[in-house]
Amino acid sequence: MEYVLYIRLLKLLAVAVYVTGALGVTIASEKKTQRRFAFALAGPGFGLTWLVGFFLIALRHERVMATWVMGSMAASLVTINVVIYLAAGSEDRRGALSIGLIAVTLLSTFALMVFRPG
Repeated sequence: MEYVLYIRLLKLLAVAVYVTGALGVTIASEKKTQRRFAFALAGPGFGLTWLVGFFLIALRHERVMATWVMGSMAASLVTINVVIYLAAGSEDRRGALSIGLIAVTLLSTFALMVFRPG
């Protein structure tokens, strides 16, 4: 069972990379830097987070259709889409709404994964 701790550590590191990329897109002022954050950090971190998450669900014999799993998947999908929308789009896309949407969906994802409702 000790290997589960290493998998959870990998999940935490993947989430850290994902969040760094997502928040980096909102903070960076140059479009080139925003794209770097999105495509070098947020994208791979998102993929690794999902991959390791499904692996942990299988190891723990959790239900994939559980409320907290489906909710966190939906929220993280919204987050990555807004990140790509900001990074790939024009400068006028970056506003309070898109930055707020990233923050709210990231916090929602964390809350669902911590409290695990349903």
